[in-house]
Amino acid sequence: MLYAKHEVRGGEPLRAEAIYERALPNVLHMDLWLSYLEYVEASVPAAAAAVAGGDGEGAANEESSKAAAAAAAATAREKVVEAYEFAVEHMGFHIAASAIWTKYIAFLKATPAMDAGQVARRNEAVRKAYHRAIVSPSLGIEALWQGYSTFENA
Repeated sequence: MLYAKHEVRGGEPLRAEAIYERALPNVLHMDLWLSYLEYVEASVPAAAAAVAGGDGEGAANEESSKAAAAAAAATAREKVVEAYEFAVEHMGFHIAASAIWTKYIAFLKATPAMDAGQVARRNEAVRKAYHRAIVSPSLGIEALWQGYSTFENA
């Protein structure tokens, strides 16, 4: 974990990714997995913003820039969701997994929704994550259960 963080600070994200790729399947340590998730959340949105940036010339270019920004943001969210799914697939059974579940559910809740259909899809994703989280015994399951109850009653 420290080695990967060192590579990120040194401006070598590809080396950090290689370290995480090599270590994650073999090391079931919660701090390593949380570090990986923090890395993905920090790196993917930054890459999406760089792809979505434009030069701002003309209305047509502005519209295409907005569409590119929306597509890049959606792709970035998908990559973060994939990282969380990877983490819960490997660590969702861990006694301290509530830390991952809590971060994952908070990320899902923060997903922007523009219309009623998107709100329904977001709420269904949050509900499914809560259902998966509360069936696995872990430290902090009471907080997850309370969060789920609050979510359903809201």
